[in-house]
This record gives sequence, structure tokens and C-alpha cells, in this order.
Amino acid sequence: MAVPFSASAEDLGHFQQLSPITSAPSNLLCDKPAERGVQYLACDAYKELGESISPVTQPGTTKVAIRIVWVPPFHTWSVVLVELTTPAWAKDKLAHTFFPEGTLAVATDVDDHAKPGAGIRFAKHYTLRRDDVWTILSTINSADFFALPSIRPRAGECIDGTEYIVEMAEATRYHWVLLSCFYKPDPRDNSLNRLISLLQLVVRAYAPQELSDFPGD
Repeated sequence: MAVPFSASAEDLGHFQQLSPITSAPSNLLCDKPAERGVQYLACDAYKELGESISPVTQPGTTKVAIRIVWVPPFHTWSVVLVELTTPAWAKDKLAHTFFPEGTLAVATDVDDHAKPGAGIRFAKHYTLRRDDVWTILSTINSADFFALPSIRPRAGECIDGTEYIVEMAEATRYHWVLLSCFYKPDPRDNSLNRLISLLQLVVRAYAPQELSDFPGD
């Protein structure tokens, strides 16, 4: 089997050794909605868009799940979920030449300027191409996501008040991170910002023309 040009044996080996996630991760972002904070805007988005509070929709199959919520100050919410799995043919074999498969789920409103939850809902699922799966996986691994703090101290005001709430589940681990210019940045944020930008481009590539400017200006 040919290895994609961007393949890393280390990244692929790490994925192959992961166990499937068999149940919803513990300590989910939305487990304590009474503790209101900026991060719970994601939970509001899940409710309005009819999304699950768990980023794992295929328990027993999903090995890595990453979900990003865009929360612009004056536009609709957008939710993107990527789940990476082992191919069905490789689950019961010791083969170590398989590559992950992946799905992409997008939930948003077509009218970006509508009040959140008041526009025409857009919700679709896509099967990711192999090269896209690999690019996403390698970008996730470079982000060192589980080492990032969930929230940083306030840094002050900013021009673009968009919030990004990122969740990731992997085997027995789960973590969430809030990114915003209102909070002090972490030097490791650059890799996570690249992942956010990558998924934005992926959505534009798979979704129809009405989402060509996803997630809105």
C-alpha cells in the first residue's frame, strides 16, 4: 500500500495503537452547565443545532474525535466534527498497513447573519478522502492538544471577538480548549489555530456553494 506523501510512520503508528472509544468521554464540556462561562456557548450551540453533547457519535468505532465550535459575536454558530476510525476490514486483523478512515459533520445556519438558531439549518455528513484524513491526523498530532490549558487569564479587549471552542477525544482521554483574543495566548496555540484553519478549508471543499464562505465573515 502506498504511503501518502505527508505520511509519518510515528503518527500512523500512534493511531493504529489507539483503542476505539467505547462510550461518551467523562468530564464533558457540557457536564456542568450551571458554571456559566464563555465555553458554555458551545453547549448553547449544540442545543440550538440539535447536536449531541458528546463529540463521539460512533462509539466502538471512533478512535479520535475532534469538534470545533465557531462563536462569532454577531453571526450564527457553526459546529464541525471529525471522527477518525479504523477501516472495517482491518478491525479483526493484525495488519499494520491500514490508514484511518474519517467522516466530517457540519452543522450551521445557511443565513450567517441570522440570530443563532433562527436561520435555515444546514446539517450534512461527508466521507473524507484519504489525503484529507491524513492531513487532519498529522495536524492534530502536531498540536499537542492535551497539554494545552483549557482557559487562560484575561488579556483585555480585541477587535475580533470570535470564540473557538475545541474538543478532542482519543481512546480514554478527553479535553477541551477555548481560544479567543480576549485571553492570553499560549505559544502552542499556533498548531491548534492551523487545525482550525484546516478544518475551515475542508468544509469549504466538501460543502456546497452556499457554505463557500464558511464560517462567515
